[in-house]
Amino acid sequence: MLPSRLLTCVLVTTLVALSSLTEAAIHLEHLSTIYVPYSYLSSPRYDIDSDAVEQVAYDALEGFAYVIGDDYLQIIDYDNVEKPEIVYKHTIPERANDIAHCGRFVAYLLQGSDSQEPGTIHVYEKFNRQTQEFTKIHERVISSQPEMLTFTPDCRKILTADEGTAGDDAAEENFVNPEGMVSIIKIDGDFANPSFGFKAVNFNDFDERRQKYSNLGVRFPYNGHYTNFTTQTLSQSVEPEYIAINPRDNVAYVNLQENNAIALLDLDTELIVEIVPLGNKSWANLQLDASDRDDAIKFQTGHDIKSFYMPDAIKYFEIDGVGYVATADEGSDLDYRFDRAYWGDARRGESIHDDNQLASTVSQALREALNDDLRLGRLEFSVTDGLSKTEEDKIEELFFFGGRGFSILRADDLTRVYDSGDEIERLIAEQYPLVFNSETYPDRPESESPPDIADKRSDNRGPECETIEVGVVNGKTVVFLGVDRASVIAIYTVSADGQATYESLHRRGGVNRTFAQLLEDRDLGDLDPKDMEFVPADRSPTDKPLLMVAGAASGTLSLYHVIGDGSTGSGSGAQVSNNHGSQLSSMGMLIIGLVAIMAALIRK
Repeated sequence: MLPSRLLTCVLVTTLVALSSLTEAAIHLEHLSTIYVPYSYLSSPRYDIDSDAVEQVAYDALEGFAYVIGDDYLQIIDYDNVEKPEIVYKHTIPERANDIAHCGRFVAYLLQGSDSQEPGTIHVYEKFNRQTQEFTKIHERVISSQPEMLTFTPDCRKILTADEGTAGDDAAEENFVNPEGMVSIIKIDGDFANPSFGFKAVNFNDFDERRQKYSNLGVRFPYNGHYTNFTTQTLSQSVEPEYIAINPRDNVAYVNLQENNAIALLDLDTELIVEIVPLGNKSWANLQLDASDRDDAIKFQTGHDIKSFYMPDAIKYFEIDGVGYVATADEGSDLDYRFDRAYWGDARRGESIHDDNQLASTVSQALREALNDDLRLGRLEFSVTDGLSKTEEDKIEELFFFGGRGFSILRADDLTRVYDSGDEIERLIAEQYPLVFNSETYPDRPESESPPDIADKRSDNRGPECETIEVGVVNGKTVVFLGVDRASVIAIYTVSADGQATYESLHRRGGVNRTFAQLLEDRDLGDLDPKDMEFVPADRSPTDKPLLMVAGAASGTLSLYHVIGDGSTGSGSGAQVSNNHGSQLSSMGMLIIGLVAIMAALIRK
């Protein structure tokens, strides 16, 4: 038996070693948060869900963050990273959807008076610290509902994802569905005195091949189901949402969210060359909480159901010369509205069951689960996919919306090499149960606290992974996943073969006060982390890598140091066993067990 002094020494050494291992996981260290006003009537005004912050673009060279919202573009000076301040603002006439920075240029998108009208892109010379000038140098009308924009790495082109959302026209007399497109704004000549060209890239060449791509698995949910809405072409049916570009400026990956597909845009020919379906995900051996009626975290498994990935944000990155695309698999259903008429591709499980929409091949066990609000009755399924080939308008396979996690695809053929499975939802349940599958936006901020609206999104998209960013920290490729509903950021490292390893989960903000009180106390955290920007160490004013997070619901912009070397992460996505805990909780249990063993030995 070891002497008690030696045992004590072993215990202390073990605890220190384990503590060091835990701290080695890549994690975020808070530097600052600034609350952004949504209005300046008489004085700056702040509120929850005020649309003050939609997207952010950070100029690391100058230390300025450009923040766009519904009514203002605001510039925040990070000369002092711990005390940022707003140094410029101007009003904007329409709702803004995105903003980006490259070199000497800043560009932002306005969507138009309604989502069917053309949008506009505005290009500025970046803010001048000495003269305090922010000068517009170009403006152009582009297609309908521009959702996102990005520069090519050489700053010579700006690409916008123009979704072309369907609805009534400005006169509210006709139903229209503009074509989904990609707009390319070309910046030619000397950057100091540029000229601007333009190309609208459409999908017209694919219109006659709609059935082919539908057979391959590209979703076109609306097929003339309702007389108020005419049959749509493929060009009208594609829904560009997000764009990622490879560093050689020759391929753009255009995410078509509702179509559950990615289109490949050749930037040399400026043509769409292919549309690749993203497939679906089986949940037979995965866990999910599918009900908002149980007021608890109750995972289910074993159901013969699938889901479409349908990512929102996507990012291109490379490891050892191999290209990958990371996708935040949010999910999104589709609906059309006009003149009190409505068509949608989603219905709750219980409604599908009650209206006898199930094919005879659907098992009794699945029927019973669909007929139960505490199981699958509240989950929203597609009514246009998985249809029986022998029983008209009957659903044979059940698909819901979103992957409730993230994926990594090989860029050369878009095959999926990694899927986080059910890990994101389970990690949040373990580490942040009070905001599990929360409704980010409170109806009654004066009386509701974050736990009051937990579990409210379990029947929809669950955690709802919306945005994704990729950076390199101490030689490790790191994925940052913004999880909308719980307002957390999941951090993973990625190996050379595209496999992701869990590092840590981060959430700021209080939970034990009302939303109104949290706002007053400036303790909301990053509610709905809608946009993130990674700043590598060699471009950081602190010489450490940074992550900037835009909280859309909280109206905040936060800055974090990215800390750690990523050497001790745990977790392996879909292959993780169902009782796998987070690294922190597993390490904690190990420490507790060792303490108990050592204490018992000492007593002996």
